[in-house]
Amino acid sequence: MRQIKIYRLQENGKQKVVVLCTYDGNEAKLEGEKSFVDHLTKNGQKDRRNNKILYPKDGKEFFELLKKNFNSPYLSAVEK
Repeated sequence: MRQIKIYRLQENGKQKVVVLCTYDGNEAKLEGEKSFVDHLTKNGQKDRRNNKILYPKDGKEFFELLKKNFNSPYLSAVEK
């Protein structure tokens, strides 16, 4: 099973895990901060290559896109 952790930079300079996404070969599953998880589940995330909105049910595409969309000093997705 593959995992991606989404980290948020805190005011004290440390990073905190806000979401854990697991991919079991079929579907991406999210757990963590309720508001963050609810937002991703309801609104998905946009694939800028084709303007398609992907949701956790889209599995691997959604999972891989997290690393591209959350790639900033404030929010970053790292596969573990």
